[in-house]
Amino acid sequence: MAYINYMKKTEVIYFTFEGLFSNAFDSQVLTLSSRLINDNKPEFNFRLVIFSPAGHILKKRYWLKRDNIKKILLNHCFFSYRFPFLYRFPQLMKTSLFLNSLICFFVLFFILKIKKSEKLIFHGRGQAAGYILLKLKRIFYRNAAVFSDIRSIASVEALHYYPVEKNRVKLAKKLEEIEDFIENKSDYLSCVSHTFKSYILHKHKNKTLNITVTPNCVDVYKFYYDPRKRKSSREKMGIDNKFVIIYSGSLQENKQLPRRMIEIYKIIKNTIGDSVFLVLTNSEKYAEKLFSESNLDRNDYIILNKPYSILNDYLIAGDIGLIILSDDKNSNVARPIKFAEYLRSGVPVLINGSLHDISKSVKKHDFGFEINDCFNNAEVKEIALNLKNKLDFLRSDEYKKVISRLVSEEMNWDYYLKLIWGIYTELSLKLINKK
Repeated sequence: MAYINYMKKTEVIYFTFEGLFSNAFDSQVLTLSSRLINDNKPEFNFRLVIFSPAGHILKKRYWLKRDNIKKILLNHCFFSYRFPFLYRFPQLMKTSLFLNSLICFFVLFFILKIKKSEKLIFHGRGQAAGYILLKLKRIFYRNAAVFSDIRSIASVEALHYYPVEKNRVKLAKKLEEIEDFIENKSDYLSCVSHTFKSYILHKHKNKTLNITVTPNCVDVYKFYYDPRKRKSSREKMGIDNKFVIIYSGSLQENKQLPRRMIEIYKIIKNTIGDSVFLVLTNSEKYAEKLFSESNLDRNDYIILNKPYSILNDYLIAGDIGLIILSDDKNSNVARPIKFAEYLRSGVPVLINGSLHDISKSVKKHDFGFEINDCFNNAEVKEIALNLKNKLDFLRSDEYKKVISRLVSEEMNWDYYLKLIWGIYTELSLKLINKK
């Protein structure tokens, strides 16, 4: 067995540049960091460093949440401002990332007192973090190992979803250069799915990459199925006798296809009968606008914004959870957070054919239904009839308990924590043996 000298702890610093209010912060960054800190491995000193844009820092709720995070993480965390990424000016984006590496250096050297000679592991979430940390390693912290955790294909997102159309191609090209740099220079890589891993390896056929899969996991202590809790939740919302379709997440027009989801709901409602669309989102005003334009009755939908800590109380009320994404490479490799959260809450899913990776799990474990073409009304109608025929089975406690248990085995933090500790150990050994 490999031996590590425990006399000197290896510093592990996890960086996120998405801010406290990103969709994934509570479920992925905070949950992971809390579990790593509570594991209290004697050979490592783990800290989370959170960089937020100025727009976040100016809000009162930022400071309230910051205080709560410090308690959860036992003060093993630090908060800082980040320079804007300047996506609107693709030619300046690398400059903006470099300026963030200087801010990062200031935080590490002058505030956290991390010396140049220290053996460090930098764990960065997303491409921006990976690029910034690799630049910082090249400039100053040359004894650091960089572990880049890639959650999406940023260049594809820019090309399809970036709001300023005239900048999309230039921005995508810059991001593609950054992705290649991270994939080639990082000491270790992780990504959200096996399909994503294959995509990266195919890009670098002639290079050996240290890469593993760490999906968006679910906190099995916050999300679970309980029939009494489901009954109570449905009664409180006045939907106990209705077929409940759920969508949880953001509502980006070209990505999550919210208008199409509303049309799918209409088809299902017309087939099954008494139904309601429960939308859990932080984009409440936009959701209200979409539904007001849809000609649906106000009793046909419920829009709520609920904190992550009690999200399970509402997800558990659902009969089917929607995951409908636009068809592009990013969707093909995605493993959305809501996939595990729906299923762990006992809610089967309705996905579209663009989600190549989770499609395998849906078919293997009977996790729900798949539409090949979500814009084909006839196909949606066929799925709706299938839902109606299987309604008693889908609502049964036996089925809900099974899918809840299966997804907890497949996407539980417990397993992937061991994997992450293993990566830290491997990188630490390389640093110790480095001449």
